[in-house]
Amino acid sequence: LLEALDDRGGKLDIFDFAAETRREYQAVVLVVKAAEILGLVVTPSDQAELTEVGRRLLKSDVNGRKVLLNLRFQELRLFSEFAECIGASPERALRREEALERLARMLPGEHPVQQFNTLVAWARYAELFGYSPRRGLLYLDRTYVLDGAEPREVKQPKPEGRRGPARSAPEPRETAPVPGAVPEPPAPSEDLLRAAEDAAEPAHGPDPVRGPEA
Repeated sequence: LLEALDDRGGKLDIFDFAAETRREYQAVVLVVKAAEILGLVVTPSDQAELTEVGRRLLKSDVNGRKVLLNLRFQELRLFSEFAECIGASPERALRREEALERLARMLPGEHPVQQFNTLVAWARYAELFGYSPRRGLLYLDRTYVLDGAEPREVKQPKPEGRRGPARSAPEPRETAPVPGAVPEPPAPSEDLLRAAEDAAEPAHGPDPVRGPEA
């Protein structure tokens, strides 16, 4: 969507865009609304217009995009309340069952499992939250604050977990920039994440807190 906006000078008609891409109008509207929530577009009438934040995201490499979205997610009530809940927990983590209960209270008209999967997928991409499907634990991964105009990472305590102290996570790898013509990969399902954890678990000890990148 953002690339299409950039190609069209920063503005497009949502209905025409749905017709051109042969996608259902309501599905395109959901994507536009998600971009609007993140401040990447504005939507006067039936138009979508690229914001300065959206332009910055397009110009950034994949690491820069993660930092930008990490900062945006922290401004959203759902993410910020989960971050506060995790920070206040003695284990520095939140069990999946507790997260589902919280989502059911916060969004009574929505399906909590679907909302949880969306929360995890978005937050894992931005590295705001980490999630271990083997342990069923949601924890703070990385948070950033703006130091002037530059983002600065705030170190997070490692979660204790429910099976003894967690081992230190490996040093993060530098990620190569994504070419502009290549779309971002879809978020992995929880079953896929669990299978990856099972395959990567050392035979002599418990699984690491930070699951493998899928």
